[in-house]
Parts: sequence; C-alpha cells; structure tokens
Amino acid sequence: LITYLNYIVQELREIMAGLGIRTINELIGRTDLLEFNASIAPWKAKGLDYSKIFFRPNGKQSYCTEKQNHGLENVLDKKLIERSKAALEDGKPIRFEEKIENYNRTVGAMLSGAVCKKYGEAGLPADTLVLGIPRGGIAVGHPVAKALACPMEPVTVRKLPLPWNDQMGFGAVTLDKEVLLNETLFRQGLVSEGDISAVVEEVYRELLRRDALYRGRRPFPELTGKTVFVIDDGLATGATMRAALRYARSKGARETVAAVPVAHEEAFKLIKMEATAVVCLYVESGPSFAVASYYGEFPDLSDEEVIALLKRGGTVHEKRSSPLRKN
Repeated sequence: LITYLNYIVQELREIMAGLGIRTINELIGRTDLLEFNASIAPWKAKGLDYSKIFFRPNGKQSYCTEKQNHGLENVLDKKLIERSKAALEDGKPIRFEEKIENYNRTVGAMLSGAVCKKYGEAGLPADTLVLGIPRGGIAVGHPVAKALACPMEPVTVRKLPLPWNDQMGFGAVTLDKEVLLNETLFRQGLVSEGDISAVVEEVYRELLRRDALYRGRRPFPELTGKTVFVIDDGLATGATMRAALRYARSKGARETVAAVPVAHEEAFKLIKMEATAVVCLYVESGPSFAVASYYGEFPDLSDEEVIALLKRGGTVHEKRSSPLRKN
C-alpha cells in the first residue's frame, strides 16, 4: 500500500509540474484547468450538463470560503487517545474499558493514527515470527503471516481430551511434554489422576508424529529475544493456546501476542494472564460456546493442507522484507 501511494504521489507531482502548479492548495477551485473529454464519457453521461462543475465564480479561485464543523473534538477516539497517553508517550502497557455505541463507526481510526505517528517507522522487529497452532491455527495464521511479511512456523501442542468426551479437554501437552491441566475440572471431580497418564502418552505420540510431518528435519526456530504471534482459530477453553504460549516463553520469546478471531470470555481471561497481549475480534460470554459456530465453513484440515500452507507461508530460514518490519 505504501509503495502504491508513493506511485500516486509521484504521478500527481508530474501532472502538477506540467500545469505549472507548485502546491495542492493552488489546485483547489482551478476549474479552468479541467477539460471535458467526450470520447471517453460513458453513454449514460452524454446528456449531463457539466457547466456547473466547470463554473468559476468571478473567475477567481475559491478556497475555504466557509469553515465546517465536523464534530471531531467530541469523537470517542479523543478520549481513547487521552487515556492511552502512558502507552503512547512512555510505551507502558495499559488496560481500560469504554462503551462503544453503534454510531461509533470509525472508532480506533484516530487512535491507530496516533500509534502509527509515534511508532510507525519503527514497525515490528525484523525477527518477528508467526506461530500457528496446528491444524486450524495454520489456516488462520497464513494470511496473518502474509500481511505482516513474517515467516510462519507450526507450534505443535495438543489438547488432552476427556475419556468420555473427546471434544472437551482437561488440559494440553507441549512439544517438551509439559502437561498443563485444567484445575477447575479436577476440583469438580470430572477428571481423576488415573485418567491422565494414558491419555498424555497417546496424545503425545500423535503430537510428535504431526510435528515431524509438518517440520521435517528442521529444528524448532530460535525464539530468544523475539516477538512471536501465536495464532489459533479460536479459544474454547484456552488450553492449547496456553500451552503454546508457555512453550514459546520456555524457548526464550521476549513478547508473546495471542491472536484469535473468537474466544469464550473465560478462555480470553485465562490467556490475558499468559500472553504479553491478546488480539481477539469477538468475545462470547454465553453458557454454550463452539468455535465452529462462528465460521461459515469449518472443515477439518488434512495434514497435506497444513504442509501446503506452511510451504506457502515460508519458514524462518527465508528472509522477507515488509514496510511493517524494522530491518
């Protein structure tokens, strides 16, 4: 986008130079510089009267003849920028809540401009990495890695399913075989110590198979001092995301950003305590929650599809540049 806008600016400068115009302000109201090209006018416009467009009152340039009040002083972003001063000026993490009404259609636009003005040129660190949680996180992570021009790698962790309900997990296991348990389920008596060992061994064998398949002979990337985006297709219990974040930190990641399209409120709260930052488009607080229900289509990815996405997304061994990254 930046390159495209540079082309536009360059072409505009050339046109202005050809007209003998130095500044944009000098162009305002100069209808005498316009010409109507009937040869390219669409047939629907052939009966239109263009005289009012070409009209120039008193033959003079009209510029800012009447001040307009756009009400920008009262927009929500002004309050957001004020409350974000500690982050904008000192880089301190902040948290606050603001009620957003349906008429706040452009909320965040001015705030993002303030962030870009302060930190835009610095961009993301050059070694920023996207870690997708297989399999759904690879599909969601691929366009994110592409947009950030960052390499993507799988961070293979797996849910530990309840013996009587494989859709519900009592925890997760990492590539280092660290087991993270859902203490609430244990307190409620839904899981016993005897359930753990057999399930962990079975799940861990499958985890190793998948990681070897997705990664081949490449070792897990070096994360020391890096910023990593850990991405999944959603947070139901947050167990696998929590395991992935814990694994990334154990490998030396400096900052961990958890990013998902949708999450249940309890899982969201859990991950906020684990990650440096959390990016989530929608948080649901209802009693029933299923990630799949927020997708138009939610097919299971095959191993072959995961591998294809990883190849298209690049690896840590491939260098790619981006205006969003600091080189």
